[in-house]
Amino acid sequence: MEEETITPPVQRENAIETAIRIGTTIAPIHQHAKDGQMFVVVPEGFAVQSLEKLCAKPARKRGSVTVSDMASFCRYAGTHMRAGCSTAYANVDVENFRFNVVAVLDDHGTEADGQNWQEHRCTLNSRTSFEWDKWRKHDRQKFTQTEFAEFLEDNVQDITGGDGMPTGTDVLQMALNFERTANKRFRSKTNLQSGCVQLEFVDEENDKSRERMQMFERFTIAIPVFQPNDLHGEAVAYPVQARLKYREKDGELSFWYELIRADRVFQAAVADELKKLPEQLLVIYGTP
Repeated sequence: MEEETITPPVQRENAIETAIRIGTTIAPIHQHAKDGQMFVVVPEGFAVQSLEKLCAKPARKRGSVTVSDMASFCRYAGTHMRAGCSTAYANVDVENFRFNVVAVLDDHGTEADGQNWQEHRCTLNSRTSFEWDKWRKHDRQKFTQTEFAEFLEDNVQDITGGDGMPTGTDVLQMALNFERTANKRFRSKTNLQSGCVQLEFVDEENDKSRERMQMFERFTIAIPVFQPNDLHGEAVAYPVQARLKYREKDGELSFWYELIRADRVFQAAVADELKKLPEQLLVIYGTP
């Protein structure tokens, strides 16, 4: 005789629970009194879903925009800033030559009820110029005599004269002299009253065959610190002085240059950039 399987009765939910479940599906839509954002209120255990995405437009401005030049930053911030509650936070790292600005366009206002969401931002990540990066990259880097001559020839357009400093033409001639004496042996140096150093070279095979050339102790370059506002724009060129150095070992010379207080030049360029910000935009040194 087969054993009969008894199936337990199906549990039926409580009538009150059923009413609650059904009631939540037909809950009315309530409208926020202040900004018109739509939402639905449901009992505990159910999620509250905002219906903002179903509206014709968001309840408030929010978003994050990143730009690479000050002109774009000023255009965007000037368009969306709000009087009394937009702040620009400038982060300046002179030691590492970094500079960026974050504009919080919906920042807190000064009034007691001036709190805001701080969700609409524009960030300026400044890019340093090609010229600045090249001269900074090779600062205090030792070159052979030929390498140094080639570097000066490639970048002679950045060298400027004035105030007793050699012109680009003068430095180019010095570079050509470096190349001409590259295969000769260094013999001696003489400090001249003009501020130059006279170097004397001799042939390896004929010690009496001497050749002299002058090396400037300093020169000045004029280069932009930051990338121009657009690919065809012209940026402000800042003068930077450089010392010419050399070291002799076993009759061979190594050369390099040292930029003088490049940090101050960078700081001056940052100050000029900040002057371009809209006057109504409050500037704070720091980060939001």
